[in-house]
Amino acid sequence: MTIYFSTINPVNYVLARVLALFFKIVYWQPENVPESWLRHFENIGAEDLMNLDQWYSTSEEIHSHWTNTIATWEQRPPLMSRACGVEIDFTDTWFQWLARAYERHYFFLKLSQMRVAREGGSAYRVSTLLDARQENLILRFPENSLKVLYFLSFADRLWLWIKAFRPLAKIFIQTFSISSKIKPLEQKKYGAFWVGISTPEMADGPSRLDFSAISRQAGASKSEIYFLPNTPSGSCRAWLKENNLTWAPFTQSFLLIPFYERLKTLLSILGASLRLIFSLPLSFNAPCVLSFLYQGAPWIPLLHRFKPQVFLSSISASWPDLPAVAAANAVGVRTVLWFYGSNIFRYNSSSERLAELDIAHSVPVSKEIWVWSREAEIEYSRRHVRLPEFRPIFRIIGPVMCGNAGFLETSASLLRKNEGILEKPGDFFISVFDVPAITKISRARWGFGPAPYPIEMLDKFFADLIYLLEEFPQVKLILKPKRTANDPTREYPPNMAKLWNPDESYVKNARVIALDHTADPYQAVAMADLCLGLPFTSPVLVALNKRRLGLYHDPLNTIWRFRPQALSLVMTHGRDELRMRVAEMLENRWEIPFHEFESVVGPVGDPLSRFNNLINNPQLSI
Repeated sequence: MTIYFSTINPVNYVLARVLALFFKIVYWQPENVPESWLRHFENIGAEDLMNLDQWYSTSEEIHSHWTNTIATWEQRPPLMSRACGVEIDFTDTWFQWLARAYERHYFFLKLSQMRVAREGGSAYRVSTLLDARQENLILRFPENSLKVLYFLSFADRLWLWIKAFRPLAKIFIQTFSISSKIKPLEQKKYGAFWVGISTPEMADGPSRLDFSAISRQAGASKSEIYFLPNTPSGSCRAWLKENNLTWAPFTQSFLLIPFYERLKTLLSILGASLRLIFSLPLSFNAPCVLSFLYQGAPWIPLLHRFKPQVFLSSISASWPDLPAVAAANAVGVRTVLWFYGSNIFRYNSSSERLAELDIAHSVPVSKEIWVWSREAEIEYSRRHVRLPEFRPIFRIIGPVMCGNAGFLETSASLLRKNEGILEKPGDFFISVFDVPAITKISRARWGFGPAPYPIEMLDKFFADLIYLLEEFPQVKLILKPKRTANDPTREYPPNMAKLWNPDESYVKNARVIALDHTADPYQAVAMADLCLGLPFTSPVLVALNKRRLGLYHDPLNTIWRFRPQALSLVMTHGRDELRMRVAEMLENRWEIPFHEFESVVGPVGDPLSRFNNLINNPQLSI
């Protein structure tokens, strides 16, 4: 007999471990447990059960059902909590959490049924927190033939309550902390609190993250930025200090206010907790709302004390808004969610169903959303199922990566000379950007489906680059890896390792200039005659935005359906087509119709100036 767990967490792990003595245990996602704990169980294996097209199709199916659910939501009363003298509306925060949980549960049911159909035998699944009808929300899930073990779900409920009270424990500790290196700030007015610059984006090098330039640009007028990065490493802290940035770790932001204010806030939160506990039904939504309170309410005294004009969250992909955003909305601070990544353009090989965005975007909490381009706005806005009065304002900021866009104003040959790169007349430099494959255990931990960039695709991509080096003696590669080679969550294809290896002839003979993963991506784009990447990665769009040569390469000849279709003009399919296109470039016979991409690559111009205008002019439309 097989028992299916939606998640393995520190509480239900004990139960699963005991059951594993008698039955096969299969899980969908691990949560807050080390990899070594999972060796007694089997992962459900999403990539073995679904291909990419099926995953996208299921995503659309989920969103269709979710749209029906939303109809009942517009009529329900708001979910309010009073703390620190302010009424905080957690309605959208809670519903956004529910959207993510709904999506994961839906995929779990679908995948578990597919695995049982493939393997046969008797199978049971553990009841999850979404199995029951929630208040007046009718949650629609696929018919599931697996028998349900409801009695085991108590462990998941206990884990939910433990997670809810963890932020409260942190508030207690920080309230009475006297040894913290974070000192309370003097009361003053800031232009913006900038949250969400993650540690992976703040690499160890000095130039990878040049948001300091943005800070100085915005500060040149009337905004002063206060950075709140997520748990920066030692090197990141040093970098922030060197760039003279005012900052504190996001997780320790409560320490920025004096002790007496922290104590007053703690007492107010405890009172709000009691009111919530006695007013909410003890279903799964009660601990969730308490968790929102503990994460959001501590921001009320910060926002009152420092009066920022903007609460800015910047992320590279798709995650829900922080509960702090609801607190900022409650005190009238302008809230902005900035998707500075471009990895929203999806592809598949047979289906027209292309949108694979997290359905949490259907209920945004931030009042504004900044994106690269008009096409990015279309991709995000098509997911919003709220009534028009609840939808956010979209603003287009243009292509911004973690680096110094000023490199693009310098000629490629001068930059190469400044970097000591030797070149002969006729040399043609191609900047190459990889997308390292995410390991199977990491994909499971994050609830990802089939990889859009599987290791086979990556290996063929770099095999085609080796072929170019052999075919064209004048071609040289500037290889810019995205992550460090020893990142435990990533794996690299053999052909990339071959190009990257300093002991191989490619590097020794200067046919490949291997940059460090911390190198500024703008510099890598600016040094090249051609920017080459897998569909649809950011650097190629940056190159196209600056009217430079950019090309997407489909090594397996499988990427034929995607939006926006204009990108087909800068795509090659297979080795032979790539060779033909590069040959045309070497002979100056290929011209890109840049006007075709204006809606894709964003407006031309300095993104730092655009950032300055947007952050200081709330009514500005760009």
